[in-house]
Amino acid sequence: MEAYGTVFLPSENVGGRPRIINELLEHELLNYLEERPMAYLDEMAYFLLDEYGVAVDEVTVWKCLHRLGWSRKIQRKVARERNQTLRNAWFVKLGRWRADQLIFLDESAACERTGVF
Repeated sequence: MEAYGTVFLPSENVGGRPRIINELLEHELLNYLEERPMAYLDEMAYFLLDEYGVAVDEVTVWKCLHRLGWSRKIQRKVARERNQTLRNAWFVKLGRWRADQLIFLDESAACERTGVF
């Protein structure tokens, strides 16, 4: 009684609903994000439905990622750590082309996801 303040042992059951995205699905979702780090929440939810038959809302996916400590900031850091050797090789290759062989496009207003250009 001194340890817990009651004669009954504390419940081991935390209570509440079990999580829809369990540890296995969390692991698979993180693997999916390693392959597709710019995936949208709805794409992640569809992945879970298509691969594992688990229907979840985008908010559920977001809460899971938040709980796991995943963020877009982490993805941006990875982008900055790309292979410098490959970048240098590209610039060497680029230097072999003449100006009349190059075409420049401005895709800043384009969104492949929505089809708006």
